[in-house]
Amino acid sequence: MARTVRSIIQAAQRKFGALVSGDNTSADEMTDGLEAYNGLVRAIQGGIGSRLSNQPALTVSATAEVGGLYRGPASSITITCPANPRHGARFGVADVNADFSTHNYTIAKNGALLEGAAANLTLSTNGDARVWFFEGDTGNWVKEADVTDVSTNCIFPDRFAGPLSDMLAAYWCQEFGGELRGDTLLKALEGQEAFVRQYGRRGPNALDRPIKMRPSGGAQG
Repeated sequence: MARTVRSIIQAAQRKFGALVSGDNTSADEMTDGLEAYNGLVRAIQGGIGSRLSNQPALTVSATAEVGGLYRGPASSITITCPANPRHGARFGVADVNADFSTHNYTIAKNGALLEGAAANLTLSTNGDARVWFFEGDTGNWVKEADVTDVSTNCIFPDRFAGPLSDMLAAYWCQEFGGELRGDTLLKALEGQEAFVRQYGRRGPNALDRPIKMRPSGGAQG
């Protein structure tokens, strides 16, 4: 069963002693947790997944390249999702001219799911900008966006729920301050490496790992 964002936030709180069994997370704590969760997911997608680079506006329909961020076209065209994407592949589009209502941009799913749907997507709202992250377990191009409702399911597979809560505990302490046991930090670093193996981009560019903390004893992250 898919884990909710709320359950991951609460699991992270327990790992650094901010929540004990039977207690409920306060509204302020949940707000901080959601901010930390969204920051961590953005860091995973942008720091471990494919880097994006600006591309010129397309003049004819074409297949997107992994890592391409395409400007809105001068005419209505179709851009096809990258073929044979690997876990963590990313691409995006941006209506820099604010004229998608005139020049629609159709995103062809290319055999995968697109934002969870088995259908192409037409962008027709001026100023729209989207980046997609490929989740290979579900074959879905997930729209990158901050979570606003903690009852939302986590976008990553269930097997990453545990490592993600460990990473969130470390990231939360790293960003907001707090004490973290060494064993929890080690689990967070191990979880981070599991994400790198699953989603890490290939090539010479160094990864930007979200967890910067180091445990005592010199373990590397």
